[in-house]
Amino acid sequence: MRKFIFIAITCGLIIGVTACGTKNEIVKKEENINTKNMYQEVLENKREYHEYQKESDGTYTDNGLKKLEDNYDNLANETSFRYSFVDLDQDKDEELVIELGEDNITIINYDQETKELNGYVTWYRAFKNLKENGYYEASGGADDTRIYQATFKNNEMIEKELATSISGEYKVEGNTVSEEEYNQYVEENFTSKEAITWQVYNIEQEETSTGLKVGNKVVKYGTYYLKLTDGTLATDGSGTIEIKEDGTCNYYSGWSNMGCLSFYEGNDETICLKTSEMAEDVCFSIENDTLSFNGSTYQYSKN
Repeated sequence: MRKFIFIAITCGLIIGVTACGTKNEIVKKEENINTKNMYQEVLENKREYHEYQKESDGTYTDNGLKKLEDNYDNLANETSFRYSFVDLDQDKDEELVIELGEDNITIINYDQETKELNGYVTWYRAFKNLKENGYYEASGGADDTRIYQATFKNNEMIEKELATSISGEYKVEGNTVSEEEYNQYVEENFTSKEAITWQVYNIEQEETSTGLKVGNKVVKYGTYYLKLTDGTLATDGSGTIEIKEDGTCNYYSGWSNMGCLSFYEGNDETICLKTSEMAEDVCFSIENDTLSFNGSTYQYSKN
């Protein structure tokens, strides 16, 4: 009887440990799924992240909360960008790497400890030839090549220098080595490794159905109300601009109908209105759903 009881308890302990292990695996998978969803929301500009900008001395400047579209200016006139999901620090949790032109490589990481979503901004020469094992190359010139891997802790991106070749001097993991030893390390750990696979995110597909594409910005179809000095909008119709998908428009300045005939994309990310009342076209600058001209601003509203 004692033997039977002992076996039953032991099995119970074994079952409990196994079940516990299974639960941990399930939680881990759920965290991965949620992280991937958050990254997707970043791509779609539905989620903010805390941005840190890398400076020339290697430190990072806190830029506060951002959305990805805040950095679209780096794309010039491009309407798409590249991105990839990569496990940079090989901890089984992927990061999101986004290439918004050579001057803006953004690495998005969800910090499991602080539960915060962070974006680290660097530039192409400091983060190129990224491999699936998380290794990447930084170049300071023809005689300056460095191999790094990034880790993340407490809302920081820490770049570990693995190998360097600077003016004929070679180091591997902090130790001085010969050129042959350096080349062997780089070949085994970097050159021979699989490069990441990039995907393309097309901004235009997300935006052209809702408004006029002007440079990297969109003027939404609908009504823009004049913003008054007290911060309210002139929703009584005394100051409105209506942009229609069929290429026509309405423009009321005060109580006067300006006879808006049509609109078109102007220079320097402006939208221009042709009117029957003014000899010259009126061009409005665009910023965050706001049209501005000569000190007057019109705010977009869904109402």
